[in-house]
Amino acid sequence: MARSPHGSDRARANSDDSARARADSHVAHVSSTPGRAVLAGQGPGPAQSRPQPRLCPISEPHQLRETLLALARERPRELIRRLGEGEWIVDLLVEEWGESLRRAGVARPLLARIVGDYRLELWLWVVGERRWEQVLDGLAGRLSRRIG
Repeated sequence: MARSPHGSDRARANSDDSARARADSHVAHVSSTPGRAVLAGQGPGPAQSRPQPRLCPISEPHQLRETLLALARERPRELIRRLGEGEWIVDLLVEEWGESLRRAGVARPLLARIVGDYRLELWLWVVGERRWEQVLDGLAGRLSRRIG
């Protein structure tokens, strides 16, 4: 049975249900609704040591993905190094989420470290095995856990 590169509607619905469940259990979630900035995790639960950032969805950086995919073909070790450093995407995240991250006390080096630790999921996005929305959702959750 052939699979769609974007997954079946059922898988997508299950993914959406899972995202809602994570948000309901106080884990960060970036909404895929354009213009709607949400980071779940507010509400009842353990006290948080820092304010949680409110993050808006970011448009998928197609050109960046293509550049990284070309690098994977030409110099795979260089790509692995870049993914591990995290700096390759920090500019985009700071441009889009900068004010929220600053209010939450997330400096650029910490953000780069968090992104670098998320390199496997980012690699899966580069090669087309993860949707951008999934990557943002997971990255927002990781940010929330690291600063919370």
